[in-house]
Amino acid sequence: MRGVLKVEWRQFYKEKNRDIDDLLSNVASHREFIQTIIDNAPIKNAQDTHLLEVGTGTADMSIFLSWLGYKVISVDNDQEVIENAINRDLMRTAGALKIFKKDAFNLSFSNKRFALAFSQGFFEHFSDENIVQLVKEQLRVANKVIFSVPSFWYPHRDFGNERLLRKEEWVNILNKDFRISKSFYYRFNRRLKYFLKHKPMHICIVVGEA
Repeated sequence: MRGVLKVEWRQFYKEKNRDIDDLLSNVASHREFIQTIIDNAPIKNAQDTHLLEVGTGTADMSIFLSWLGYKVISVDNDQEVIENAINRDLMRTAGALKIFKKDAFNLSFSNKRFALAFSQGFFEHFSDENIVQLVKEQLRVANKVIFSVPSFWYPHRDFGNERLLRKEEWVNILNKDFRISKSFYYRFNRRLKYFLKHKPMHICIVVGEA
């Protein structure tokens, strides 16, 4: 049976003011996701490339991408989550990163301002209808959407409302309205016992306009 923590976002991230080792460990665990972002926004053009993160969380991904030279804007609808991210010591080194409070359903950016929009651990908290609305809004402001979500085999639900689906189920949700150029499993767990051993913990999907 999967564990459920059922905590609020602000409380969950309030306890994550971590150091560089924690950030690098998190980024390394999502290296295939990060590489997909880089593949779709070549690093040789990083200084001229604007990226949008939807759902700030710890800001680990945005901080790391800013180190590579990208101009990153991260948005969240929870002011406490934003303040916690901004107050992290590592934010002092992320000069090309800005964080704003925004509604993901109404991002209030100009059309196609960003090369791509990305998120890690965001879409699994929404219904099919809301996922379609969110992707449409992100594709309004960005050329592509790249996101990572926990897979069917992820061992727990941090908030209790996560939809832990298989890759094919995510493709089915999106296929009617969008063009999916890439979808794959990653982060295969080799330490958990029993049925979770060697199962992929995450899914990455690249979405464009139909």
